[in-house]
Amino acid sequence: MTEEAPSKSGNEGKDTASIIKEISNFLSIDDSYSQEEQLEKIFEYVILSKNLEGFKAGEGGDSENLKIRLEVKQKLLDLKEKLMAKRGDLSQTDIAAIRDNVDNIMRDMDSREASLRAKETDILDRERKLGAMQKSIEEEKTKLLTLAQVQRDEYLKVLETETKEKENAVNRRKKLLDIKEQEIKERQKSILKQEIDILEEQLKSEFEERKVKTGVKKLDDLLTGGVPVPSNIMIYGPAFAGKEEMVYNIITSSIQRGLPSIILTFDRTSASILKNLSYFSPLVAGYLDLEMLHVIDTFTRTTNEEAESSGGITYLESQTDLEGVNKELNKISKELMKKSGSVVVAMFGFSSILNFLDRSQTLKFLQSFANERRDQNNIAFYLVEKGLRDESEIQAIAHFMDGIAEFKIEGSKSYIMVKGLTSVMSRDWIEVDFSKNNFNLKSFSLSKIK
Repeated sequence: MTEEAPSKSGNEGKDTASIIKEISNFLSIDDSYSQEEQLEKIFEYVILSKNLEGFKAGEGGDSENLKIRLEVKQKLLDLKEKLMAKRGDLSQTDIAAIRDNVDNIMRDMDSREASLRAKETDILDRERKLGAMQKSIEEEKTKLLTLAQVQRDEYLKVLETETKEKENAVNRRKKLLDIKEQEIKERQKSILKQEIDILEEQLKSEFEERKVKTGVKKLDDLLTGGVPVPSNIMIYGPAFAGKEEMVYNIITSSIQRGLPSIILTFDRTSASILKNLSYFSPLVAGYLDLEMLHVIDTFTRTTNEEAESSGGITYLESQTDLEGVNKELNKISKELMKKSGSVVVAMFGFSSILNFLDRSQTLKFLQSFANERRDQNNIAFYLVEKGLRDESEIQAIAHFMDGIAEFKIEGSKSYIMVKGLTSVMSRDWIEVDFSKNNFNLKSFSLSKIK
């Protein structure tokens, strides 16, 4: 910008020619014009195109630009005042009115600047408050994650203690067997065999008594303590009957007790799975960070969405890459088994696999998959939608399971019935109560059934 023209007080000692020249330079008017022509240009480009009556203090940019424009107007007023006073066209009243107009504009500008400063102060104050609130939230999140870690460590200690107690019991049982063997050497072989079979069955029963609680007290009561380890369980029934809510509840409850979980998804994105899981626990992101939760996603990349594996989520290229699924699951499960006594596995969209592969391929994969879950001491849940496959296929899948939790809908109510799996309190249909963040059983008859 060219050098600013002086204020009115500084112009009193200058003649008209100097003022015209200064303003012409400011407005880049060619100095080859005569003084009269320059004066005409000034009025042509400035006074006539941007007359004082049309000027508003709120027009055009920030406060700095506003000051510059006001200074230009001040210079033009000075010139017009001198010229018109010299000609006798401008009275002292007119000059005073023009000065008042300029003063009003300056006061309006000062008022606007004061208002902006007040708003800026208010924004800074709100930013400070938001910062303090964010800090408080982060501290609370850290406390919750620390609590989850402590709960996991405590649960691992309990598992370790139970394992040692089991080992001691086994050692005691072995000693008892040795004593029994010595005592019955002289008995008939049939009696000896009978005694050994009974003791072996008792040992087997002790190992099978280890169960994992579901987090739903009435469901644990129904299962006489929880889900046996290891187990392969088919969750079968129509959509919107409560199947997924039950599995979400078991996953979050297991993690909170220090038992990690792996989710396989074949028919939806990992993002949607984690969103639904977050209704049961707001600490899902923390579970991923602590490596207590892993997701193997075979679906997202089939939608042409770019996704990089990180933070507990592994993306595979294809829903039909069952070998890749098994390989990735085994790797993660074996790593988690170093930290805990078991792992919960949940398979979402198992029914969709049958749409891509023939029956023999699917059943071959399922047989191998279920056996590996038992070998790795896993508790595996397979969600299967009713009505998508014929009954013969469902029976073939059930052949590889240790039990079935079947759901049905009658009217506005949902029911569950447990088949196989373990000794239960009832084999009847039991009404369930569920929402997007809760799952529970209603009352049922306590008549223990094996």
